[in-house]
Amino acid sequence: MRLADAAADIQSEQIVGPGSVREHDGGRAQQELRQCAWQSAVSKAIAHVHFSRTFSCVRSIIRSRFKRPACPRVTNGKCRDRRFTKCARSTPHPKRQEADVTARDTDEPTRTTELLRRSEAYLTEAQALSRTGSLGWVVATGELFWSPETYCILGYEASVKPSLDGVLKRVHPEDLALVQQTLERVSRDGTSLDVEHRLLMPDGNVKHVHVVARPATDAAGKLEFVGAVMDITERKRAAEALRASEHLARGQLEAVTRTLDALAREADPDKLLEHVMRTIIEQSHAHSVSVWERNDESAVLDLVAVIEDGRFQTRSDALHPAARLPILMQTSPVWSEVLRTGRHAELVDIGNESARMRVGSDPDATWYPIADDADADPAIGLLQKHLAGHGVHAVLAVPMLLAGRVAGIVAVRFELQRNFGQEEIDLNRALAQQAMLAVHLMRLSRQSRLAAVMAERNRVARDIHDTLAQGLTGVVVQLEAAADAAAGGLATEAEAHIGRARDLARESLKEARRSVLALRPQALEQSNLCDALQAMIRKMTSGTTTHASFRVSGEPRALPANWEENLLRMGQELVTNALRHARAKTIDAQIVFAGDTFRFEFRDDGRGFDPAARHDGLGLQGIRERVDDMGGSLTIESAPGAGTAIAIVVHQPSAHPAWSA
Repeated sequence: MRLADAAADIQSEQIVGPGSVREHDGGRAQQELRQCAWQSAVSKAIAHVHFSRTFSCVRSIIRSRFKRPACPRVTNGKCRDRRFTKCARSTPHPKRQEADVTARDTDEPTRTTELLRRSEAYLTEAQALSRTGSLGWVVATGELFWSPETYCILGYEASVKPSLDGVLKRVHPEDLALVQQTLERVSRDGTSLDVEHRLLMPDGNVKHVHVVARPATDAAGKLEFVGAVMDITERKRAAEALRASEHLARGQLEAVTRTLDALAREADPDKLLEHVMRTIIEQSHAHSVSVWERNDESAVLDLVAVIEDGRFQTRSDALHPAARLPILMQTSPVWSEVLRTGRHAELVDIGNESARMRVGSDPDATWYPIADDADADPAIGLLQKHLAGHGVHAVLAVPMLLAGRVAGIVAVRFELQRNFGQEEIDLNRALAQQAMLAVHLMRLSRQSRLAAVMAERNRVARDIHDTLAQGLTGVVVQLEAAADAAAGGLATEAEAHIGRARDLARESLKEARRSVLALRPQALEQSNLCDALQAMIRKMTSGTTTHASFRVSGEPRALPANWEENLLRMGQELVTNALRHARAKTIDAQIVFAGDTFRFEFRDDGRGFDPAARHDGLGLQGIRERVDDMGGSLTIESAPGAGTAIAIVVHQPSAHPAWSA
């Protein structure tokens, strides 16, 4: 039954019902029958409402049939509106006409009209909140019906008549063929419609929509579709951000792991720098890369090393036409800003007269010529020709920071013009810090002998392993949890996991920079050892299925600064192992102060391992080295499938005061 049929039912009832009410009898039962008939007719109309325009139709029918009554009447102490209409009715006596009185209670249509109005408002608001609009399509006539939210999604004013041409006009050119083929197929086969595509709006913005519709036939057998269009732009952006963040975290973790391997194998710091530079080329899909060190005494950038044509060369053996570049602090607004703020710079159109550069990647940033004719240094012109000769057209210049100051530049070169995304820039900044570490080690090798270099290298390797590598492991754990939440439709939980991953990545990068400078961990500068350990365990296990507990027994006392740093790093390593390798469900950590003895106990119910077996990596080796440095003892109890218990015991110097409560 269609809406028109329901409307006809309302009118055919004449609101008289199955029998008439004579003016001289009350007709209470007949009145109730008429009221039920009226409600049934209206219900039939409402049951076939699919679009907001239909609500208006039903409202118009009710208003036309049930006009405002001429006079009120009081019944049972309540004012109720009634209209009485006389109608002629045939009787068995030809000359006698019986006056029938039709009574209509207008409260009921008024309430129904209000319910329809509220239902229409609720539907419109629900569609706006869910960014889902309804639509209808009569295939034979091409007639379309849109709800207000559909108008909003497609970016049309309500006065515009819906049309298929209007829809196709909004479809992204790259998706137009797919949409047209889909519409032709479903209209021909009468199958359900389910397609995702993009919309290109007049202002240049791109939307992602998901359109679903089911086929139906009207009374005449004509095919029509009833469905919905959903704006899924935010969902697509969140998924893309999740993929980009995961790619960034995995790229950083892979780069750090490979750098640690190189640190463990290579005694020559030059080899470490080569390894980092090749990692930059691989991760960025770059043509080549060069590293420059800042020399404030001469106000120049000195070439440290370059990889061109697959060959690694240091400054001493590189066949490079410009191994020393003037900083041009006073004449170049770009380089002065880069050296002052530590922001990256982009250089494009290398080798052309239009060669230019800017600070950052903001589309509104000002472009400057790479070198003005009047102020150009010959070395800059030689470098441009050299790069153009190798097919380089774009350069991403990323600063290397040391103690918060720009100590050099990593120039990542590309054969094609590039639009650099934020994730790509962040990854290159992280790799530039590894290059800074390698350059720092090269400087140390020039200043001291092999023994000093080996000691510093081991320290840096342990710190990176216990800070950046562990932090990035936590990032990967949070991103995996975010992916699971997103797959389950838990957008809020996924967003929270992504936020925690972002915070962990930033903190890890800060700690990596501090480790390069041999600075005390920031957590120990802001709080004592017990609070720092507790905060670290809570942060690393937050949002995971692992339950962690931390207790302190005895009267806490301050320990030597290097001991506290060692204990914090060892705690990070143990928690990471429990999460990443052991897959532990519970973690229990305890610090015990007993007289002059300090004891750190750590237990988990994970997979366990054989302590006597050979273990690759720097984890247990780093813990043993730190315990030896403190003159303490290390006990490991574990077996496959039986969890792990580790105890670290050191004798606490009595000269250090107790922490205040």
